[in-house]
Amino acid sequence: MIFFVNGSLHIIWLFFHQLETEIAYLNKQQAAIRQESGDLKKILNQLKDETATATVALQEAKAEQRRLEAQVVQSPQRKKHDMENTTKALESERHARNEEEKKVEFGKTCIVNLEGVESSLVKSLAILNEASKEQNKYRKIEREINQAAAKVNSNKKKTEELQLLINESAHELQRNGKLKKY
Repeated sequence: MIFFVNGSLHIIWLFFHQLETEIAYLNKQQAAIRQESGDLKKILNQLKDETATATVALQEAKAEQRRLEAQVVQSPQRKKHDMENTTKALESERHARNEEEKKVEFGKTCIVNLEGVESSLVKSLAILNEASKEQNKYRKIEREINQAAAKVNSNKKKTEELQLLINESAHELQRNGKLKKY
C-alpha cells in the first residue's frame, strides 16, 4: 500500500519518466549535431582548398598575361580593350573570392554555434544523468515505503486480531463472573 501526499509520488514518477524520454531525445539530437558538425567541417575544408586553388590560378594567369603582354606590340585601342577585359576578369575573381570567404565565415560561424549546442547538450545530459540518479534514489525510497506500508498493514491486522481475542476473553470472563465492569 502506497501513501500519497497530495499525489506527489505519482507526480515525481511522471517527472522522472518525462526526463528519461527527454534524455533519449537529446541523445539522438546530439548524434545528429555531431554528424552535421563533421559535414560542415568537411565543406569548410573544401571551400578553403577551392579558394587556395583559385588564388593560385589567378596569380598564374596574371603572370602569364604579363609575360605575353611584354611580347605583343599592341595598338592603344587594343591595349585599352585588353585592360578593360583584364579589369573585368579581376573584378569577377575578387567577387568570387569574396563569396568564397563569406561561405568560409558562415561555415566557421556554424561550427562555433554547433560546438555551443554540443556543449549545452553535454551539460543537459549531465543534469539528466543526475536526475536519473535521483530517480533511482526515489525508487529505492518508494520500495522502502511499500515495505513499511506492508508491515503496518500486517501489524494492523495482528492488532485487530488481538483486539478481537481480548474482547472475546473479556466477554468470556464477564459471563463467568470474574470480570467486573466499571
